[in-house]
Amino acid sequence: MGTPFKMKGMSFGNSPMKQDKKALQKTPGEKVKPKYTLKVGNLPNGNKEYFKVDESGKNIKISEATYNSMKGQ
Repeated sequence: MGTPFKMKGMSFGNSPMKQDKKALQKTPGEKVKPKYTLKVGNLPNGNKEYFKVDESGKNIKISEATYNSMKGQ
């Protein structure tokens, strides 16, 4: 039978199965070292203060728990 419409099968032109595998791979990023140092200061009453010194030399006061978690890195 002749019809003006052509029958087509399913089109998988944009299928994820046909995509370039290299385009889907993630590129490994560089590991950036933190640009700060850690410093501990002693108070007159025997307690300690914890600081993070960034690359510009600014002291930022942090908690003991934050200091301990950053020290392990």
